Amino acid sequence: MRVKYLQCVRCGRKYPKGEIRYRCDCGESLEIVYDYEHAMGRISWDELRGRPFGHWRYRES
Repeated sequence: MRVKYLQCVRCGRKYPKGEIRYRCDCGESLEIVYDYEHAMGRISWDELRGRPFGHWRYRES
């Protein structure tokens, strides 16, 4: 899934997806914000349910 940007969970500051950061300048953790619109319609729930359970289940080639 495509990453849009990183965003602070406290202050909301955004960082570019290519920047390697683990914390915001305010000291709080960053969350990954994904491009869900890009993912819509690319895969069905039935297809996901048929895949083996594991953390690579949602990875698209």
